[in-house]
Amino acid sequence: MQTVNRAFQALGFNVGIPYYVFTKDIGKYTMLVVEGERLRGYRTASGKLVRGSSELKYTFYKARYQKHMNQKQTRYDVYCRQASIQEVLSCVDGFLRRQKERQHHGI
Repeated sequence: MQTVNRAFQALGFNVGIPYYVFTKDIGKYTMLVVEGERLRGYRTASGKLVRGSSELKYTFYKARYQKHMNQKQTRYDVYCRQASIQEVLSCVDGFLRRQKERQHHGI
């Protein structure tokens, strides 16, 4: 089984902070970002609250920066928020596939 770091590297991401931050430049002023955070106490799929335990959850978003604003982030689009690693990897893979199809079709 691949580690989280290797899974993101296989998708072309750079590892910022192992297991927590992954980035991929997709344009001159645009990047994809995946950030992990450890949540204490979480809900299972059935809605049951598990206390005293922790779980890593990830958020996947696209950030845009303006060169005229000293590289400040001016906009971001969130695609997946506080999701499991499997959900985020699936979301990222789908995003990259759609992006590749758009480029192939000239959209």
